[in-house]
Amino acid sequence: MATIRIILKKDKTNAKGEHPIVLRLADASNKRAHFSTGFYSTEKYFDNSKNVGRFFQGRGIKAFTVERKEEDGSTKVYTNKEANDKLAELESRASAIIRKYNDDHINWGFEQFKADFVNAPKREFFITYARQIVDREYRANEQFQKALIMEDALTSFENYDAQFGRKMFQDITPKYLESYITHCKKKGNGNGTISIRLREIRHIFNLAIRDKIITPDLYPFSSGKEDGKVR
Repeated sequence: MATIRIILKKDKTNAKGEHPIVLRLADASNKRAHFSTGFYSTEKYFDNSKNVGRFFQGRGIKAFTVERKEEDGSTKVYTNKEANDKLAELESRASAIIRKYNDDHINWGFEQFKADFVNAPKREFFITYARQIVDREYRANEQFQKALIMEDALTSFENYDAQFGRKMFQDITPKYLESYITHCKKKGNGNGTISIRLREIRHIFNLAIRDKIITPDLYPFSSGKEDGKVR
């Protein structure tokens, strides 16, 4: 059985004295290969002792930021918590790829995995695509009430997060949505209102998967199982 783990690869160092953080994949015969996560760190900031490697985080740990080279070549700054969420997302993506190989009885190799893992989804602003849907599928078909409901959902997220307009699909994780739900409840929004807004966000994700803007592993909503996603 293949095993996946995030590690700090200490045999390599960049110009800043940092080591690459990689996803280590071992196949059934325990042959191993490493794949970049885009992050670098030193041992001071990264806990490499656990089964799941992560940046130090939690009580008594002062928040810090790290840079990541994104799939589109840009550089993005993450807090240590956000970086850990991203590492979890990459692990989830890798696990989904291996699971699909097993389900389809594919005799895979590291080069095939690399092609599927590195071939990241397009990075598009969530709100840009969502407003295209409002114009293309709602207003163009005179479904003005649906357009208003969608716009209300988007405005609600903009009020919650001043940077929402810069969020990619990849940034809207289950934890992000759970934080949004908590925010809405504190503002006095009822469960029905919150559910309607999340339904619109779910719809956008479904359409983005249909249009091949993103891959299904980025879907932040639960399939009904105990999968740690938003119901």
